[in-house]
Amino acid sequence: MSGRVPPRARVHTLAFGPRVLPACVPRPDPPGRLAPREALSLQGRCSFLLTSIFAKIGRTALPSLQWHASSGSPALSTWARQSLEFLAEVLVDLVPTEVPVRPPRVHQPSIWTDAMFERDGTRLNAWQEGCKCTIGVVVWCPRRARFFVSDLDLSLELLELAFGVRETYIGQAEELAAAAAYETFPDVLAGTRPMHYIDNQGALGVLVRGAGHHAPMGLLAHKTALRQRELGCQVWYEYVASKANIADLPSRHDSQLAARMLRKRFRVPVDTTRPIRLPALSVAVQ
Repeated sequence: MSGRVPPRARVHTLAFGPRVLPACVPRPDPPGRLAPREALSLQGRCSFLLTSIFAKIGRTALPSLQWHASSGSPALSTWARQSLEFLAEVLVDLVPTEVPVRPPRVHQPSIWTDAMFERDGTRLNAWQEGCKCTIGVVVWCPRRARFFVSDLDLSLELLELAFGVRETYIGQAEELAAAAAYETFPDVLAGTRPMHYIDNQGALGVLVRGAGHHAPMGLLAHKTALRQRELGCQVWYEYVASKANIADLPSRHDSQLAARMLRKRFRVPVDTTRPIRLPALSVAVQ
């Protein structure tokens, strides 16, 4: 390669222009029916588009097509029909992803998120009577040379409405904590390439894939990806062990302890006054 290196490269293919994209999503004829074989083909085409060109945004609709293909029946379920309608809209509205070619010239933010169920000082793996669920978020802003530490209690009623009635909500709470970071700190994260550390493999996998077999978690991953696109931030998710996750402290309501540790270690200001904002949540279909 000769000449100057462009600052950004656009993921692009001439085979899928704005006029061609709507044709990728067929309109069932007759309405309410789609051949399983065609659903499987459509799932493959959309998976390529949404992964290779649009950075996985919208992949939450694909599991329903795979399920429809394996069902053997051409009758569309409500889930599959809504997914087709969603894909017909999202494929037209999205623009190809731009990937930076040059390394960033300035340091980028870092994010740590965590969630925990606790009762009488004991960490729990599932909701139990009398326990509480708390999410914690820690953000490092190099531009302002300061940390932000925040926590928020979640009620069982909120988790049931958003994710349905389940035996455990730890993965869902972990994903919700991650999504809340982009609602709470848009001024810090806009236009950046942050590293986001999570200690729950289930929530991490859903966010990395942009989809999940548990529909409410997949929908939240989609909304998070859209929010990141809106802010213009390109996120790299990474696993961190629980004992190395600084957000573990605010998830235990120890935000002040986390702040003291960060001040002592890095000699920078720590802001603990910003309240956590949750993304808009849809009511889960029971």
